[in-house]
Amino acid sequence: MKKKSLIIYFLLLIFVCSFLPLKADAKTSKNSNSLSDDYFSNHIKKYYSSNNDTKYGEHYIKMENKSVHEKTASGNIYEKGKILLDGVAKSASILPERFNSLESMKNAGVVDQGNKNTCWAFSACNVISFDMLNSNEFNYDSLNLSELQMAYFEYNRQDDPLHLTTGDTNGVTDTYLESGGNEMFNALVLASWQGIYDENNDPVKYSDVPQDGVSVMEALSKIDANDTLAHLQNSDWLSVEDTDEIKNAVRKYGAVAVSIDVPPNYTDYYNAETNAYYTTDYDDILGGHSVTLVGWDDNFKASNFKEGNQPQNDGAWIILNSWGSNRNLSDENGCFYLSYEDPKFKELDTVVTYDVEPIDNYDYNYQYDGTMNLGGLKDEGSLTAANIYEAKGDSAYENIEAVGVGIFTTNTNVKVEIYKNITDTTNPLSGSLVKEATTQQKISTGGFHTIKLKNPVNIKHGEKYSVVVTLSKSGYEDNEVEFILSSTEDGSWYHTYNNTAKNQSFVYDNGTFYDLIKEDGFESYSFRIKAYTKKAVEEEHDYVTKITKATVSKDGLIEEVCSLCGDVKSSTKINKISKINLSKSSYICTGKAIKPQVTVKDSAGKTINSKYYTLSYKSNKNVGTGSVTITFKTYYSGKVTKSFSILPKSTSIKKLSALNKGFKLALNKQVSQTSGYQIIYSTSKNFSKNNKYVTISKNTTLSKTISKLKAKTTYYVKVRTYKKVNKKNYYSAWSLVKKVKTK
Repeated sequence: MKKKSLIIYFLLLIFVCSFLPLKADAKTSKNSNSLSDDYFSNHIKKYYSSNNDTKYGEHYIKMENKSVHEKTASGNIYEKGKILLDGVAKSASILPERFNSLESMKNAGVVDQGNKNTCWAFSACNVISFDMLNSNEFNYDSLNLSELQMAYFEYNRQDDPLHLTTGDTNGVTDTYLESGGNEMFNALVLASWQGIYDENNDPVKYSDVPQDGVSVMEALSKIDANDTLAHLQNSDWLSVEDTDEIKNAVRKYGAVAVSIDVPPNYTDYYNAETNAYYTTDYDDILGGHSVTLVGWDDNFKASNFKEGNQPQNDGAWIILNSWGSNRNLSDENGCFYLSYEDPKFKELDTVVTYDVEPIDNYDYNYQYDGTMNLGGLKDEGSLTAANIYEAKGDSAYENIEAVGVGIFTTNTNVKVEIYKNITDTTNPLSGSLVKEATTQQKISTGGFHTIKLKNPVNIKHGEKYSVVVTLSKSGYEDNEVEFILSSTEDGSWYHTYNNTAKNQSFVYDNGTFYDLIKEDGFESYSFRIKAYTKKAVEEEHDYVTKITKATVSKDGLIEEVCSLCGDVKSSTKINKISKINLSKSSYICTGKAIKPQVTVKDSAGKTINSKYYTLSYKSNKNVGTGSVTITFKTYYSGKVTKSFSILPKSTSIKKLSALNKGFKLALNKQVSQTSGYQIIYSTSKNFSKNNKYVTISKNTTLSKTISKLKAKTTYYVKVRTYKKVNKKNYYSAWSLVKKVKTK
């Protein structure tokens, strides 16, 4: 639940400002567990409405709706000549040369926005009406959706039933009927399950409402905003370049919402006789207008457009306007033709679908993104984010059946993971991953998308769970991926406030999840990651033992997990392997295999039973370096090899005789596993200085004369054997020390 209120927010703001120097100093000693200082500037992306003065109600927001047919890394065009939908390519030959959904599908008929700036609400209601009237999921013969209520609740949102968006607000600088709107903003509001209502429940007939709409606001405020006719689950944001994809969407849904420009002198670009409209490439957007695209005609002649202002090629969109009928830009059906090549249509680059489902599709919408604002978090190649929720519906059990996510990028691979029983609310991975529910899907367009899980996840009331979403993209010229965020912003005509709290939204970077509210610059951001659940009963469980084996670097886990729903009955940690010791590091060669004892301890200092590993010895008979490989099993995994030395047997001094300024040494023979002998002599009893070494390279040479020493001086002498193996000498222990005094 979002706990901070606006009042607390401003009190904290005053408090922080009063201690601003201290805060500035704190930044210089940034917590090592925080994102890098430049992460915000390198990864955040903001989209604001331009200051164009809307004449009919549509506010232009500069977007980058890229074509789904983008360049690959090899320079080719991805799936050129095909229709891309939900990551699947279809032949474009299925599209007819002409199509008009008004002629073949049920629709709401001619509409008129009057003198209010509500074209965006009218186009949305038109598109949604087509979907609801022609979908088998609904049962409507006729339907009139309320543009009045949609416009009001866009900027006067109410709290959601789970109270997860408490304090989130959307506002405008003018009144709700005069400020205008935007198709993508509206899609994000509708995704919160508010905004779709029956016109019959309007407190006053739309045409009777004054232009500013202030007089009916009190009556509208008493309506339950969450009592909607449908739930928006998907909204594709298409590029105007993708003509075939737009056509396919119109055939699927009946219509899409698009933006055009209608400047004050629009009649200069309009041929009233043929009802055809084509603008020129003038500098600014002068009169943004949202309309409904309901069809096309590939053979509509370029000559049908106004003489002196005609496109180069044939072809036009069939546009349903919201200006009534039998007037400019509205024939008897409320429609006109717009050239495929219209430059302002291309510049506005706004094509939006509204895909809705009946309200019984899910019971609960878990969400933190109550604002309409467009903010983005981007990265190259891959980006992971997560939201943590607590099950709080009025049911003892719920099933997580789907996840909603907002993204900006095209041809994006989306992976959804659910973790149950979160034990650490600062870590989205601290629960149990329900692998059976992990779902991957390729999404062709940006927008808001619902991904149905491969298997539902059963959760109980009060249980905390996380939704982890990873975006990835590769093989294209541009592999950037981008989440849509909810945030606090001030645009030119609107303002939003995104109320946040700790342990809600997290971003993953360099092996760590970071809580957005704790990061500089991200305090007001939430990821648009939703979870959709249905009421459920406790499922019958089939518990099986799941072992995640411990290694030398990671703890393991023994879990009793339900194979049906992923419920965890019990969980026991297996401490990682910490220390492996041999009984000794070196041994004397006996001619027999040497097998050092092995002791293995875990990170808690407890000895691991030898039944959980096997030992395999190598090169453990002759002088040299032997090894033992410990191969772990059952609750442990991995291999570790430890080395030990095998040294030759020692020898001793048989006789030590004094000579004139020297001495003669006789050795006891030791030829087994030896190459020769090494002698050390010194005037120091403990060999702390003046040490001299002499090597006998053959093990059959058993005497050595040492000369050119000082006369009448006592020397201390000892000897050892050695064996050369692979260019390395292995030495035995030294013999007992003997002394001799030179003559």
